[in-house]
Amino acid sequence: MGALLRDYPVTGFLIFTFVFSWAIWALSPLIGAGSGNLKFFLDMTGAFGPSLVAIWITLYFNAKTPIPRVGLHLLLFAVNTALVLFAAVTIFEMTLDLPTVIGALILADVAAYTLSIPVTHRMSGDIFNSTVNLRIVNWKWGLLALFSVPAVMVAGSIIDWAMGAQFEPMVDLGSAPRTIIIMVAALIPIALFTGPLAQELGWRGYVIPRLMKRYNPVMLALLVGFVWSFWYLPLHFNGFIEDGLEGFVSRFVLLIPLSVLFIWFFIRSRGSVFVMVLTHTGMVFSLMLLPRTPEGPTYGLYLLMALLLIIVFSDPLMRDRTEAGRYLRADIRRDM
Repeated sequence: MGALLRDYPVTGFLIFTFVFSWAIWALSPLIGAGSGNLKFFLDMTGAFGPSLVAIWITLYFNAKTPIPRVGLHLLLFAVNTALVLFAAVTIFEMTLDLPTVIGALILADVAAYTLSIPVTHRMSGDIFNSTVNLRIVNWKWGLLALFSVPAVMVAGSIIDWAMGAQFEPMVDLGSAPRTIIIMVAALIPIALFTGPLAQELGWRGYVIPRLMKRYNPVMLALLVGFVWSFWYLPLHFNGFIEDGLEGFVSRFVLLIPLSVLFIWFFIRSRGSVFVMVLTHTGMVFSLMLLPRTPEGPTYGLYLLMALLLIIVFSDPLMRDRTEAGRYLRADIRRDM
C-alpha cells in the first residue's frame, strides 16, 4: 500500500476513496432496510470517503496517529449531533425513531472525526492547515466563494420569473420568516454533513496540487469534475437519488463546469481548503433550498456558464499551470 501511494498518490487515493464510498452505498439498502432515514444517514456517511482517505494518506506519510484529541472529538460530536437532529427535524421533517437516531449519531461522529483530525494535526500537513487555520484565509475570496453560486442562481430565478416561470420550493419550510431563519441556520449543517467537509479535503485539497504539475487548471478542472461526477454513480441507483441514469448524466453537465469555478477559487485563495468548503456549501445551498422552476434553474445555469467562460478567458492563471502553481502557498507547492 505504501509503495502504491508513494508512486501513484492520486491513483491510490481514487482507489481507496471509491472502495470506501461505494462499499457503504452498496450496503446501505441492506443495513437500512425498513428505515429510510437510517439508509439516508448511511449514504451521507459514505460521502465522507474523499476527505477521510485524504486524511489517512496524509497521516500515513507524516507518521502521525489517526486518533484525534479525545476532548475535542467529543465536543464536536455533541455539537454535530445537535446539528444533525436539527436538520433532520426542520429540513427533512424526519421522525426521531431509534434507527434515525442511530444513523444521525454515526454521521455526527464521522463528521466530528473529519474535522477534529485537521485541528489536532494542523501543522503536520498543508491539507490540515488550509482546512482549519482561518488566519490564512483571504476572506474576500471566502465570501465570494460562499455566495457566488447562490447569487447567480437567484439572478437566474429573477429572469425565469420575469419570463413567466412558476416556482416550487425544494423544501417547504412554512412561513417566510421561518424559511429565512432556517435557511441561514442550515448553512452550518450543509457545510458539515452534505458534502463540503466530506469531500473537499480530497477532491481539491489532495488531488489538485498533485496533478497541477501535469495539467493546466482548466483541463485539471474538467478531469476532476468527470471523476467527481462518476463517483456519485451508486447513489443514483441505490434509492438515495431517485432519478436513475438520467440524473446521473445530468450530474456531469452540472459538476464538470462547476469544477472550473472550484479550481479558480482554489487558486485565487492560494490553496485554501476552507474556501473550497465554502464554495461547495454555496453550491449545495442553492441546489437544496433555493426555489426553482419545475424544469430546474434554467437561466441560472445559463448565467453560471457565462460566468465560467469569463473566468477562463479573463484570468491568465487558469491557462498556465506554472503560474497557477506559483500562486499557491509554499507548503502546498511541495506536493506538486
